[in-house]
Amino acid sequence: MNHSAKSDRIAITMWDFSWLLRRQGSESEYADFDKVLDELVERGYNGVRIDAFPHLISYLEDSKDRKDEFTILPQTYSLQWGSRSNVTTSIKPQLIEFMSKCRDRELRVALSTWFVPDTLNLRDTIHTPQDFAHVWKTTLKFLEREGFSDIIEYVDICNEFPFAGWSPCAYKKIFNTSTSNILPYFIPWSERAKSQAQIYIDEVVQALKQEFDYNLTFSSMRLPRKEESIDYSKCDILEVHVWLSDTVAFGLLSGALLSTAQLPFGASIHSYLAPYLYPVLRKMWIQQLDSHMQDVADIAHRLNKPLYCTEGWATTMYGTPTTYHNHQKWSWIKDICEEGVKLAISKGWHGICTSNFSQPHFEAIWQDVKWHKRLNSQIRAS
Repeated sequence: MNHSAKSDRIAITMWDFSWLLRRQGSESEYADFDKVLDELVERGYNGVRIDAFPHLISYLEDSKDRKDEFTILPQTYSLQWGSRSNVTTSIKPQLIEFMSKCRDRELRVALSTWFVPDTLNLRDTIHTPQDFAHVWKTTLKFLEREGFSDIIEYVDICNEFPFAGWSPCAYKKIFNTSTSNILPYFIPWSERAKSQAQIYIDEVVQALKQEFDYNLTFSSMRLPRKEESIDYSKCDILEVHVWLSDTVAFGLLSGALLSTAQLPFGASIHSYLAPYLYPVLRKMWIQQLDSHMQDVADIAHRLNKPLYCTEGWATTMYGTPTTYHNHQKWSWIKDICEEGVKLAISKGWHGICTSNFSQPHFEAIWQDVKWHKRLNSQIRAS
């Protein structure tokens, strides 16, 4: 592993782009960095994965006379994260403040990006492997100048690459279709698509390695045959997101597929059905999650790469703002996530999340301090 990684197992959570975009108005859970980071430490976490907004940082770094003010639009494919309305904000001073406060608390920071859309349409300038490499080179040099190289756990070049919502221009090139057609990402990839995706992964990692010594990766979703078809050997670590909702049976019966696809009332249907369905076949669901996780662990072990997961273990999208505080709706999620943590420990995961909902704005999860402490103490003690 590179110098930026530590040997201790890391209890890590994902705060994506919410750390910046939910700081004002009715969505202001992250307004006070001291408060939420103290809560993160209190719950036993020693790492957090965030969006570093490299396409925005690069835009500023490429021309020093540009104003650090962006109007960021809601992320269409992930309305449970970030803001549901336009947010006008700066990026550099807040990223510096956040990273500084993480360093004060001895928190490791994993850098990632979802390439959020904004009114300047900057993410649509990210087409080629050279574009990906450029925005990260400028962003990492900026963070190094600010003195943060020692707290960077790893760099995830693009979240769940090359999903249409996070890397639209690359998606169109790789799958030769529009971003409105997301089916090619979820079915076995064509040889052409695999070849094109491989070019991005290999060339961007190689370009960044020439200048930096961070652990580099492209995170991915655990989908049938997908990880096996892409060669991640040039990456330093693997970050694979794994959920029970990956299984066809649970995805269909619980309405998880409806919620993930953001079909009308999908989230409501999923949050109604899952709490009743899960306890009935709990043993079977745990076995299915175990099987999925073992497939991923086998890949990591074969490549001899440290394995991380910051998004797991129950379902991808769940609930609505009116149910985020309803503890009863979230009890099954906490149960399967606890099982997921145990499995991750036993299978040798290096970076382990408690869930992909372990964030201040998911109140029912975040307010259960004892649950976080218990799971994170198991992670870090192992």
